[in-house]
Amino acid sequence: MTHTKINLGLVDGMLAPKQIKNALQLGKVVQLNNAVMNAEKQRFLNSCELGALLFKTSETFNDLFKAYKSKAKDEKLPKDEIADKGFFIESVYGFQKSWYYKLIKVGEIPSEMVSEYLELCEKTKGSKITIENLLIWAKAKNNPEIEDSEISVDSEGIADLKAVTNEDRTKKTYLVNLSINGDFLESKQGISLKIGEGLNLETANNLNDILKALNEVSEVVQAQLNKAKAVPQRTAKKTAEKNAQLLAQKDLAKEFEEVL
Repeated sequence: MTHTKINLGLVDGMLAPKQIKNALQLGKVVQLNNAVMNAEKQRFLNSCELGALLFKTSETFNDLFKAYKSKAKDEKLPKDEIADKGFFIESVYGFQKSWYYKLIKVGEIPSEMVSEYLELCEKTKGSKITIENLLIWAKAKNNPEIEDSEISVDSEGIADLKAVTNEDRTKKTYLVNLSINGDFLESKQGISLKIGEGLNLETANNLNDILKALNEVSEVVQAQLNKAKAVPQRTAKKTAEKNAQLLAQKDLAKEFEEVL
């Protein structure tokens, strides 16, 4: 990755006169900006702590959601009265599903790596301490194809890292890339899995849940395949019957004509 090198000497020189600094009120701007940065840093640290807690309790939460689905089924609640995973997350925690899963990812990042990212941001001009940027940076750090010298936390560097990691994802090919909608499963828990060229399994789901879901889906798929296979046969049979009826009608009409 290449970054534009700008000579700031001319800018610094123009800002040197006291009257320029006073006109721009740079002292007050810096003071307020530092307050904003400190608030952003504290918000970031709180979010990381929250992510670690959510990640630690995620299995218990998933069990609670399964129990809720089971209880709703036992009480025969109408489908439109049963909360999906997103609504359940919002009801329990008070924030949206997308933010929940983002925090879960943050909770998976080792605290040492979070501290490293934060230290780099505090030393780097043009950096912004955010959860989104942390996730991009951490993903690049864990990618063996990206050298440490290529990883930066300034705005341009983060944009480059995001482009590279997205490009890597699109280039990666899978033998299997499967998602199953939880609404059609007994557990009501969605399943997502990928199997790469090296036959390595990528999934966030429990293996037993995956096997159970695949078993459920295989029965549905087999039934649909059998149904689809039978359609042409039934269609051909109906067409033959229809043709036979038309021929019979023509023969009957011909007989009437002869009689007349």
